[in-house]
Amino acid sequence: YPHKYKELFKKGQKVKAKIIELDRDKRKLKLSIKASQPHPIDKFLEENPEGSVVKGEIKDIKNKVAFIKLTDELEGVLHLEDATWNPKIKNIGQVLKGPKIREFKVLGREDNKIRLGLKQFTENPWERFLTQHKVGDVVKGKVKKLIDRGAFIDLGDEVEGFIPLGEISKEKIEIPSDKLSLGQEVEAKIIKIKGNDIVLSIKAVEEDKEREELQKVIEKVKPKGEGLATLGELIKEKLKERGKT
Repeated sequence: YPHKYKELFKKGQKVKAKIIELDRDKRKLKLSIKASQPHPIDKFLEENPEGSVVKGEIKDIKNKVAFIKLTDELEGVLHLEDATWNPKIKNIGQVLKGPKIREFKVLGREDNKIRLGLKQFTENPWERFLTQHKVGDVVKGKVKKLIDRGAFIDLGDEVEGFIPLGEISKEKIEIPSDKLSLGQEVEAKIIKIKGNDIVLSIKAVEEDKEREELQKVIEKVKPKGEGLATLGELIKEKLKERGKT
């Protein structure tokens, strides 16, 4: 703004400028004070290197990216992949509900913006879960969503598993809601892990419990060393046990 030059400079003042145009014939130089100054991004990253925590204001949210105001002249960009560890979330708006001003991790430079992150504040919950659990383990969770082909189970810390329709119960059911309801706590066995997909089974837990009960009956009917019990004895003992409950 030319009208502000008198406010910024005065005659005889020394300034640092960069030559941006040179005309040797006319013996003229075109100088730029702005070009001699460090770029706002370079200055920002010098003061806030990768890994630093900065505050920013969410200005615009798209499907998989959000734009964050860091300063009057500098903008940050937050991608979905840097906003959450949960691979099931497809819209960044699901992660950015709540306050408009929040803290972000500086991840580096992306073109003329600062790349930011949110998930870097926490450990990867999926990796932690998979180091603590394996196929065959029994876990607890809450029913998060029901669809025709099964149920999604919230296992905590943004980790979820899926129970296929045929693994919900030993009984034949038509739809998941025949046995499950939203928010219901369930106990299920991990029957498959592939990438971030965790497949669970309530039916497997029920079958395991039945086998345990049957083994107890066998041990009760025939003490060790006396051979196997007959089918009739097992059924009779099982009915007796049920009669007590």
